[in-house]
Amino acid sequence: MLVMLAIVAVVFAACVAAWWPAPIVAADTAGYQVAGRDIADGSIDALQLRPPGYPFLLALTGSTDQPTTALLVVQLICYLMAVWVLTVQLTHYVSDRWPVVGLLVVGLLPPFVEQAAVALTEAPTALLLSVGVAAYMIYLRRPSFGLTLTGSCLLAVSSLFRPTYQLLAPSLATAVFVVMWSGVHISSDDRPTRRRLAAHLLLTPMIMTLVVVGGLSTFNFAKFGYFGVTPLVGWNLATRTSTFVQHLPDRYARERAVLVQARDETLVSNDQHTAGNYVYSARQQIVDGLGLSGVDLHKHMLEMQVHLILSKPDRYMLEVGRASGIYWLPMFEDVIDEGSPLLRYMYALVHVVVVALFFLQLAVTLTIAIARGREGLLTARGLLACWLAIGAVLYTYTVSVTFDTGNPRFNDPVQPLMLFATAFGLHAVPQIRSRWLPTKRIITLPDASEDVLNTADDGVARTVT
Repeated sequence: MLVMLAIVAVVFAACVAAWWPAPIVAADTAGYQVAGRDIADGSIDALQLRPPGYPFLLALTGSTDQPTTALLVVQLICYLMAVWVLTVQLTHYVSDRWPVVGLLVVGLLPPFVEQAAVALTEAPTALLLSVGVAAYMIYLRRPSFGLTLTGSCLLAVSSLFRPTYQLLAPSLATAVFVVMWSGVHISSDDRPTRRRLAAHLLLTPMIMTLVVVGGLSTFNFAKFGYFGVTPLVGWNLATRTSTFVQHLPDRYARERAVLVQARDETLVSNDQHTAGNYVYSARQQIVDGLGLSGVDLHKHMLEMQVHLILSKPDRYMLEVGRASGIYWLPMFEDVIDEGSPLLRYMYALVHVVVVALFFLQLAVTLTIAIARGREGLLTARGLLACWLAIGAVLYTYTVSVTFDTGNPRFNDPVQPLMLFATAFGLHAVPQIRSRWLPTKRIITLPDASEDVLNTADDGVARTVT
């Protein structure tokens, strides 16, 4: 354990030295800095596009104008702690050392640590998600109210950094509740006690989500007339309708003309010649064309996009399908490779291998879960801990491709959890092989004058005379 901690410390020092003095600025950083300046001034007088979690961190580290070294250090600590916490948890569920070492080593590779070098929400969110899910994992071994409260609070707070996670805590808690209520033995308690713990686990995340998400939404409604964590929902959905926005009905004729023109211009001017994010690059053009601003604009945009999606569900599902493929692909910033094509190929290969192994372990753990009725390959606690991590990964994927472009960057916060699930699932492969595949053993009988090799029905090879 001390050796692994020393490795993390060395990686931290190397990253600080390599990326000194501050994280790089991304396209979305400016929006968080605007909100951060409002928080730093103590005057929240406008509805911000971004939730307050990351802007508060920017204000705390003095990064509301330019990212600082303090922000770089904090983000590195966040990501490395996320990997470390899950590595420690893995030691409770696997008997071999190689899955633990694999999780730690791969998690500390540049393609994964890179998210901490960009002034965006990914690294702090990764810590909140990893520790929150880890608290639930510990709860499976030692049920207590403190663990439930800690996990629920951290997962709820993660929605203040990335609104994607507004419903993560209730979703995971509901899944665990169903498993525990069905009578799966994850503890030695009797069935009434297990069901009481299950109900306890279900209610706490819901209450914390209502307090955090509902509290911020109520504040926004009372002060600005908009109920929600962020007013960008309609704009995000517009990225799913960019290819069929021309099908808006005639009652939206003016809006349709403005949006189609903005999309077509973005399609030509964008360096990738795609128009998925046209609403962001042409936002001012849309504001001027529609003659709306503030809360009215956000509400109107949401109303249009919902109407368009409901009227063209097949086109919407086509866009979701396209985003599903993009989501799992590699995408890196120049900060880790300084533009080197060779390193990009190497990092892309690592990313593709990790994703492929994740889906392999998904099949493995699902097979074990189905077969547990007759083959106790793994403990219910271990299997459920793995599926908590898998659930967070799949939840992120689902929300990212249904409400937004499915940008591969959206997968960054759950990469430590994806590595945890992959290491756990691959550890189970040898157990499946040894339990379900027959092993042939040659047994030589004494005084055999003529050896003839036969194979019995039980898969054991014997030599008989």
